[in-house]
Amino acid sequence: MVQRPRPAVSHLVKATGYSFPSGHSAGSMSICLVLFVVVLILMNKGLLKRLLLIILPIIPFIIGMSRIYVHVHYPSDVLGGFIEAITYFLLGLLIFQSKLFKNNDK
Repeated sequence: MVQRPRPAVSHLVKATGYSFPSGHSAGSMSICLVLFVVVLILMNKGLLKRLLLIILPIIPFIIGMSRIYVHVHYPSDVLGGFIEAITYFLLGLLIFQSKLFKNNDK
């Protein structure tokens, strides 16, 4: 949709297509958000749960920073990917909750 070209510097990895938004950033944020909720709800209290709840939010940011470091995305591309993932996650959560409460009312 945006069709923004990638940074005009030498890339450290091969990258094709447009720059905005960062698909790696969006994908990693989506997966980590879902895993965060799963861990939060399904795991019993303990060290592993606390460790996962600390590590899972950090992973997308490391991936996003790596995309900037290898010169295939601008910081705004990474931020756009994060915002895209969070938006779709929240929409999905709202839909899931509305269906869940609709089924509980019957």
